[in-house]
Amino acid sequence: MQIIESTAFGVRSAILRLDANGGAPSFILFPMIHVAAPDFYAEISRRLNDCDLVLCEGVKSPTASLLTLSYRFYAESPRLRLVSQKAMKLDHLKGRLIHADVTGDAFERRWRDLKTWVRFVLPLAAPLYGLYLRHFGTRAAIARVLGTNLRKSRKAILADENYEKVSEVVLDWRDQRLLDVIEQQRLRHRNADLCIAVLFGARHMRAVIRHLVVKRGYRVAKAEWATVFTL
Repeated sequence: MQIIESTAFGVRSAILRLDANGGAPSFILFPMIHVAAPDFYAEISRRLNDCDLVLCEGVKSPTASLLTLSYRFYAESPRLRLVSQKAMKLDHLKGRLIHADVTGDAFERRWRDLKTWVRFVLPLAAPLYGLYLRHFGTRAAIARVLGTNLRKSRKAILADENYEKVSEVVLDWRDQRLLDVIEQQRLRHRNADLCIAVLFGARHMRAVIRHLVVKRGYRVAKAEWATVFTL
């Protein structure tokens, strides 16, 4: 199953509606890319208006800000004509947003468990990579690394120990927090006709799909594409 499709024409995100029998709430998954065309965020914002609750991500910590600085750097490139996810309007969802991510303090504590050189190299490398893309990157180059399937790539499976440790902190551990919140909402509204949106980065959707489809008996009732950007 494709979550993010990257082709010679552009990048698309698969918006998936998952339904269950027995009155359980429906979930709509919005796999997010943190830098995209303005039209992509406008469309997602419009679609979110039809949802009763929105589970959203976001880690407010000094380290997380440095790691995501690359996005902000190349999102400001006039050549690429892309914007960061921060440009997406969510004001109309006031009262419906539920933070389903880890806290900044908890993230910093987990980050300190990594090897010293990893903790210092990655926050420095991320802004440099963002500057490179700002001045020399292309949409095609960005698109090549965005494709995401339900199954992990061979490269990710064969990644070394240091990569796995970083992935545990920035992805796997946060996945578990998201799944805990999904379960809380699923049980709280198990007899309600509600639509709950999951507004998270695309790589987090693997865990969400496996949890709801495999463990909780949900099915993909509807799938639509949203264009992230064209080439």
